[in-house]
Amino acid sequence: MRRQKNEVDKGRQNEFRGIPAYRTRPLNGTWATAPYLHNGSVPSLYDLLLPPTQRPKICYVGGWEFDPVHVGLETGSPFAGTFTFDIRLP
Repeated sequence: MRRQKNEVDKGRQNEFRGIPAYRTRPLNGTWATAPYLHNGSVPSLYDLLLPPTQRPKICYVGGWEFDPVHVGLETGSPFAGTFTFDIRLP
């Protein structure tokens, strides 16, 4: 194993190695970074503040059009290059 490592890096030290830790993204501007929640299942702050049973079950993601009324991404209808996000699927 040691020999293979030396063949790959030619005996040089790896100067670009980061610390071995999970690095979270900064929270600056979180209000403008829809979709929300850990899996991106909520497209806007308006929907996030609704009870979970009233949140949209399907949204179309992949665009950058901002919805200023609901404070999030415009996800109401499909357009070219979108992905249909159905939160009912596992």
